[in-house]
Amino acid sequence: MTQAVTKGSPPTQDASAPADGKRLLYEIVALVYCLRRRPRAYVSALLTLARETFGRLNFFVGGLAVFPKIVHAARQMEEMNDDSELRARLGRAGRATTLREYDLRRNAAAPARIFAEVES
Repeated sequence: MTQAVTKGSPPTQDASAPADGKRLLYEIVALVYCLRRRPRAYVSALLTLARETFGRLNFFVGGLAVFPKIVHAARQMEEMNDDSELRARLGRAGRATTLREYDLRRNAAAPARIFAEVES
């Protein structure tokens, strides 16, 4: 989910981003896909995670929580590499989001409005 920089504006979500339930399903599908396509690389990455976080339970659990998301992102990058229309569509959506959410004049004026509220 992308956050606008200005105070008080509602958070926005990319229209192409799946809802939380679907995101979990996509992550599971990505995990199964990677296990079938490159099982050694997948297991190697998990073993590296376990080895590098050994003795630090907080980091290990956090790594396990993030791992499916990383696998899902990697699969999406592979799909983008193969699909020029998808790359173009995501590029246009990213540019539109940047222009909409990070407008220089609006974001530069936000601190002035906040300081004016504090002074009065």
